Amino acid sequence: MERRWAWKDRENIQVLTFLNDESPVENEVCLLDDDEDDDELLDGGVLYESEQDKIRAGIVQKRLFSDRLCEQLEEQIEMVEEKANRGEYKKNTVDRSPLRVKYFFGEGYTYGDQLERKGPGMERLYPKTGPDAVDPIPEWIKKLVIAPCVRAGLIPSMEWANSAVINDYLPGGCIVSHVDPIQLFDRPIVSINLLSDSALCFGCKFRFKPIRVSPPVLRLPMKRGAVTLLSNYAADGITHCVRPEDVIHRRQVIIIRRVFPDAPRLPPPAAEPWNDLTRTVRLTPINKSAIDERRGGTASRVSKGANSGRTLTGRYRKRQHSGDSEVASAEESSPPTPLTRKKHPRIVF
Repeated sequence: MERRWAWKDRENIQVLTFLNDESPVENEVCLLDDDEDDDELLDGGVLYESEQDKIRAGIVQKRLFSDRLCEQLEEQIEMVEEKANRGEYKKNTVDRSPLRVKYFFGEGYTYGDQLERKGPGMERLYPKTGPDAVDPIPEWIKKLVIAPCVRAGLIPSMEWANSAVINDYLPGGCIVSHVDPIQLFDRPIVSINLLSDSALCFGCKFRFKPIRVSPPVLRLPMKRGAVTLLSNYAADGITHCVRPEDVIHRRQVIIIRRVFPDAPRLPPPAAEPWNDLTRTVRLTPINKSAIDERRGGTASRVSKGANSGRTLTGRYRKRQHSGDSEVASAEESSPPTPLTRKKHPRIVF
């Protein structure tokens, strides 16, 4: 049976290139077979001997960042964490979960337990403006991450990347098997691994309480400083995850993606209707006196008389002293002034 190799082609995204320090460069991706009767995976006219080959065909990996550049990026992420702890970001920019913190920039979206209806395709972007929007992409991500990816030919332009997410994993942290929402994000999915080595696994099944993960179809090593691009079957045809056993040390990941301009988005929060049930009652002096009257007490009656313009008599009137004898004011004997204030709605507690 005659075989021929499919070589690296910049226009063919079904390419796998490893440029890690410990891995040889593999330009040949998959085997093309002239015999179409073999039981091999078929995708777009390309025959694969296994599902692993089909996954590898949708992966591009390159070690783009040196140790010095990695340190610069890691320092910037530490500054992001400090700002988040000080509460300087919008509420939807920071998403905390056990052993992992996500920072959304440019665009954020609902996922997991945040979804009103579960299942693929239910994810929604946050509103672009307003209190539910996320913070813009920091300049350091544009300069130190997106620009090098453009110069390396991994993404077409600076404008292509309008979403950046930082994942900060503690040891034992994980992300369950998933497919990046196809209704939200263009392909490829670009990720930069920082702080420690890890791995991305494909085709795992998670079970919880206690957490258990099935063996992967393919385990892809993720070296510090490596850039990984997922497209085709690797991005859309099979789930990917990060297993707890693959996060031995603290790990950071920057994910660069393009959000579709017509991607489904949550509506902005509606303004609360102005009615007697939801409005806030301003405690004017008259309202205060009405509240005090409901509660009872001498002080409330004094406040009521003082604020309503009624003339006070008897022991509530401040007496004037002249010499050794106490002389009551002449107003004490005068009849009280009628109450002419406007009626207000009764306040009930």
